Amino acid sequence: MLISITELFSQSFEKYSKNFGRTFPYLSILIAALLLRYGAGYFGVFLTFNTRLSSRISDLIVLILLIILAILGFWGTIAFMKVAQNLDQNQPLLPFKQQFLSIKKYLLPVFFITLVNIFLITLGGILLFIPAVIFFVWYYFSNYIVIFENKGGLSTLSESKNLIVGRWWAMAWRIGIPKIFFSFLSGFVAKAAIAIFVIIFNPSPIVYDLAFEFIAGTVAIFIFPLFVWQDITLYYSAKQTCQNISPLSV
Repeated sequence: MLISITELFSQSFEKYSKNFGRTFPYLSILIAALLLRYGAGYFGVFLTFNTRLSSRISDLIVLILLIILAILGFWGTIAFMKVAQNLDQNQPLLPFKQQFLSIKKYLLPVFFITLVNIFLITLGGILLFIPAVIFFVWYYFSNYIVIFENKGGLSTLSESKNLIVGRWWAMAWRIGIPKIFFSFLSGFVAKAAIAIFVIIFNPSPIVYDLAFEFIAGTVAIFIFPLFVWQDITLYYSAKQTCQNISPLSV
C-alpha cells in the first residue's frame, strides 16, 4: 500500500532530525552560495564606483559571478539529494570532498531533464491549465531517477510516469499537501525570525530589506530538507507498490 500522507509527514520530520548533522555540510554550501550572492551585489557596486571599469564590464563580471554561484547552488542541491538518498537506503557516504565532486556527473543530465520538464509543463499550460498539472505530476520523479538510479535521457520521464499512472490523484495529493504545509512553515518561521530581528535591532528600511531577503533565504534552506525527505520517502514507496496497482486505483 502506498504510504499515507500522515506517515509522509512523520517520516519526513523523523529523517530530518535523525540525519541533520550528517547532511548539514551540504546545506552549508547552499548557505554559502546565498551569502556570496549578496556579496556579489556589493562587489558590483564597488566595481562601479571605485574602479575605472565601465558599468557594462562591472555588470558582466557580476553576471559571471552570479552564474557561478547558481551552478554552485545547483550542485549543492543535487549533492544534498544524493546524500539524503544514501542515508535513507543505508548506503555508505564518501568523504565530503569526494562525495561533492562525485555529483558532477549528474549536473548535465539533471539540467537537461529539468529543461524538458519545463518545456512540457509550459506546453501543457499553453494548451490548458489541466494538462500542465498532469504533466507536472507524471514527470515529477524524473530528476530523482537520474540521481538515484544513475539513469539519463528521456527514459527517465517514462519511468517517472510509470510510478504515477493508475493512481494520479493519490500521488498528486501526496506530492502536493506536504509541500504546501512545508511552504507555509517556511514562511511562518521566516516572518517570526524577521519580527525578532526588528524588535532587537530596530533596523533602517534598507537594512530591513536586506535582512528580510537573507533571513527568508536562510530559513528556506533549512526547510528544504523536509521537501527532499518527503520526496525520497514517497519515491521509494511508489517504487515498492507500482507493481501492485490496478488501472482504476487513485
